[in-house]
Amino acid sequence: MIATKAWAWLASGSASMLGSLTDSLMDITATLMSFLVLSYALRPADDDHRFGHGKAEALAGLGQAAFIAGSGCLLAFHGIERLINPVELTHSLLGVWVSIFAIACTLVIVFVQNKVVKHTESIAIKADSVHYKGDLILNAAVLIAILLAYYGVLYADPLFAIGVAGYLLYNSWDIATESASHLMDKELPDEEK
Repeated sequence: MIATKAWAWLASGSASMLGSLTDSLMDITATLMSFLVLSYALRPADDDHRFGHGKAEALAGLGQAAFIAGSGCLLAFHGIERLINPVELTHSLLGVWVSIFAIACTLVIVFVQNKVVKHTESIAIKADSVHYKGDLILNAAVLIAILLAYYGVLYADPLFAIGVAGYLLYNSWDIATESASHLMDKELPDEEK
């Protein structure tokens, strides 16, 4: 997906496609981090960690939140720059096909992650899944923005990029607060106790 998004961004100059590419680069980093942290979190208790290593998952959630927020900020800044200096997109149909491809790939990833979260209740995988669900919205927004730009609505591309940035920032806050609650051993609600 990264190679096709880079190709589509370079060919079209789309701000929203750059946001999608940046997000995919963040995905690889965040997923690798989750994999490494989960392998550590699943280790049994030992002399140094008598309650186990499970809190490492919440640390991965905080890392994911930081990556998501960084991606959202970068996308917002680029979208604002494109609002100030609008650019006519070239090779728009390439961006359309790449967005459709990215949506299909992301749907498969989200399906698998939802199955894993139901069985494990993993915070790290839930955070990763929220990010990929944001990617679905991001890729759909890129698709719509490129189509609108193709028909002459130049401000659609940066406006959609800024909207997706806001969504990513909102989700990063949600993940960060859940991870922080887990790390701080927040008390369970009475009905769960």
